[in-house]
Amino acid sequence: MQESLLVLAGVAVGTVFTGAGCLLGAYLVNKTYSDVTNPPIPIFLQQEENTEPNGVSDAYDWDEYNTYIKPPRDDEGGEPEA
Repeated sequence: MQESLLVLAGVAVGTVFTGAGCLLGAYLVNKTYSDVTNPPIPIFLQQEENTEPNGVSDAYDWDEYNTYIKPPRDDEGGEPEA
């Protein structure tokens, strides 16, 4: 009888330790994955909050783009012949 209680106690303790190890391992893998994919930004590299609405200062310069893609013109300002 004592031997069977000893075996059952060993199985119970082993199950608890195995479960705790699995949970701790899953937690550490999740924490490592989160740290690798979303690293924290150091305080000295953080940018000040933009005071302009919707990040207007960081917007693309469409005027420069439009002047870049305009078709070539001849000396009189018309479209050149092919």
